[in-house]
Amino acid sequence: MRVLLSLFSIIILQLVFLISCEKDKKKPIARFTVSKEIVEIGDTVMFTNQSENALSYFWSFGDGINSTDENPKHSYSEGGFYVVILKANNSAGESSISDTIKVSYLPSVAEFQLDKTDMDISEKINLTNLSKNSVRYLWKFGDGVSSEEFNPSYSYSNVGIYTITLISFGVGGDSSIYISDYITVSEDRGSYRLIPDIDGNIYKTVFFGTQEWMVENLKTSIYNDGSLIPLVVDKTEWSNTNSPAYCWFSNNLETYSDSFGALYNWFIVDSKKICPSGWHVPTKSEWEILITYFGGHKNAIDSIQMSDFKGLNSGSRGCNGNFGIFNAGFWWTSDDYSDDAAYGIYTGDIEKNSMFTSGCKNAGFSIRCVKD
Repeated sequence: MRVLLSLFSIIILQLVFLISCEKDKKKPIARFTVSKEIVEIGDTVMFTNQSENALSYFWSFGDGINSTDENPKHSYSEGGFYVVILKANNSAGESSISDTIKVSYLPSVAEFQLDKTDMDISEKINLTNLSKNSVRYLWKFGDGVSSEEFNPSYSYSNVGIYTITLISFGVGGDSSIYISDYITVSEDRGSYRLIPDIDGNIYKTVFFGTQEWMVENLKTSIYNDGSLIPLVVDKTEWSNTNSPAYCWFSNNLETYSDSFGALYNWFIVDSKKICPSGWHVPTKSEWEILITYFGGHKNAIDSIQMSDFKGLNSGSRGCNGNFGIFNAGFWWTSDDYSDDAAYGIYTGDIEKNSMFTSGCKNAGFSIRCVKD
């Protein structure tokens, strides 16, 4: 039995020797295939060796890494084009073949964080760059100024509402854009502040007790999210609307916009996005606090009109689309009165025991905003 096993082993060895000798007599032919020729950074590429008559192999992957495995695998850490060379060898000679692998650069992804979105003109905003796969950056601060710093800080020269845009550029020449939320830049001038709306208007604000109020009527034609508010001029269209709309008294923008502001229906109030960010249409209770500050309803009418609050007679627009007499001020609260009406403030009758009134929701009243 042992003799038979020994003979069998000898035969196997002789066959291996004969095959090797046969390969040595023929020149090698190098061949290989790849699992994929276009990959991303970090992907594994499988190389399948299909060479003939070869006894040894040498692989060069084009990135400084080599291998002598028969069927190696490799991954790339950087994007680019790489020439892979296989050299197949035996005693009769050497054969080589190459193929090109394209490693795609990961796309640039722009992203950043702000340390504030509501700031005084004396402050700086600090930006933290969170971009990925990028080698160059361009910041645009929304006021015509730009920077190529990685993590810039910036202060604005003018009151306003701005967005910051970051453009990041990748190794492969691609780019990505990220735009911030709105940044509100106000200015504290001691006895009052200046705050902007998204439409480019600047409002003066004053403290009355613990409340900070705008002392001008709103005149924006744009919601604080950047969307447009419908302007409705036609009388019939105004009377039939049950959706947000605004107008100017007597449809006369030039005469009434700067000093008196716009007239808005209550559906705009209900949107909760008419005041600048950080401000809101006051509730009935918040108006009551202001009225109490001015000495109660009868006293407050004069105070609201003649104090720093500057509650000028600004007129109104009725439910039927007609404009009222320009002899009183009307302002919305954010509170419902009924399904079809809401509470407002009225300064036209000093003999009334209450300044509160109600108006149909498609009536046009002025709007004041109070700080959150």
